[in-house]
Amino acid sequence: MIKVNVEQMIIDCGFDSTEAEIVRNCFKGKKTESIKELRKSKPKIIEIIYDHNGRKYRKSEFVTGMSAYTWRMLAFYTSGSHPHCCMPIMADFDLPYSMHDEDYKDTRKAQIAKCETIIDKILANIPKTEWKGVARWANVL
Repeated sequence: MIKVNVEQMIIDCGFDSTEAEIVRNCFKGKKTESIKELRKSKPKIIEIIYDHNGRKYRKSEFVTGMSAYTWRMLAFYTSGSHPHCCMPIMADFDLPYSMHDEDYKDTRKAQIAKCETIIDKILANIPKTEWKGVARWANVL
């Protein structure tokens, strides 16, 4: 898994406080160390339970849902681990939107765009030689 100085990357990329929290959730390491490693598994998602027409549903809390999506895409692009090499076609299921909201499609698209902006900034700080997932799929795509 990739290793980066997360706090320095947050400063260099100009992430706001919410984006910084999303990025921090994607990496793991000792608090005393500046270099952190991309998590080996998806960050824990806090779920929000809500009512709709008398039934209970759940959706992800904003930061943890966005972190899970961001982590999955980063793992796909950079991880050399076999469990992360499949296409992340269901990664958006972790995003914090409710299918019962009238504008849920627009909300989902906006959340994906926000995550993709974060992902692009992170990848810009990682040497392309570390993009193991991209290299693995290069001949297919």
